[in-house]
Amino acid sequence: MSLTHGPFHPDELGGPDAGVPIGERADATAAARELEAALSAEGVHASPDFVTRVMESLASEPAPRTGGFLAGLLARPSLGAFVASIRSAWAVAAGGAGRPLAARGTAMAYVLAVVLIGASLTGVAAI
Repeated sequence: MSLTHGPFHPDELGGPDAGVPIGERADATAAARELEAALSAEGVHASPDFVTRVMESLASEPAPRTGGFLAGLLARPSLGAFVASIRSAWAVAAGGAGRPLAARGTAMAYVLAVVLIGASLTGVAAI
């Protein structure tokens, strides 16, 4: 923003640009003004059917679906889906480089809960 009511002057620059010679600052400002003048005064306007095309594109997108290691188990509860959810959770917890810590922690908690519950049920059945 200019400190005066007129156009910006290169000698108004401060900070790290203060050490640049006034001639170079004036050249840079002149180049910037030429670029501004070369821009179209009309601006960019959307075509008349733009909104229709965007809405059609959005309507053709697939619906969002749940993800994560429990998605298969929630969609089709079965023993195979349960084992697959444990494998998927272990893959997230053990090899989840680049995944958020919360996702890896949740997956590890799920695996440990399954192991703990399985060991408890096995102990109860043995007694």
